[in-house]
Amino acid sequence: MYQRERIIPYKRMRRILKEYVNGDVSKNAVVYLQMVLENQLEEICRNVVEEFEETNSIRKRAGLPEQKRISVSQFKNLPMKPYNPTDDFKLDERGHRNRETRLSKANMEVT
Repeated sequence: MYQRERIIPYKRMRRILKEYVNGDVSKNAVVYLQMVLENQLEEICRNVVEEFEETNSIRKRAGLPEQKRISVSQFKNLPMKPYNPTDDFKLDERGHRNRETRLSKANMEVT
């Protein structure tokens, strides 16, 4: 399976997570979040490029010069979709069991 190079550096992602999460973060959690964010970034870029090309085709038909660069307004005009996790990423991480993650009465484990 082809593993592409990560755009967001692992160490930077881990530092950000540790800053906002109370406690340590597993390697699989960092890698999973990297993949999610990078996939969302790729989707945003694809949508902006489509919008850019559509805008240029409209400008061309109207006899206006084409835009040379993607502007910030094209990013701002994109409809932002809420985060929707998928099962595309399977990292085979298993939860651990300790006092905080055990629900003794229900005999269930929270992972």
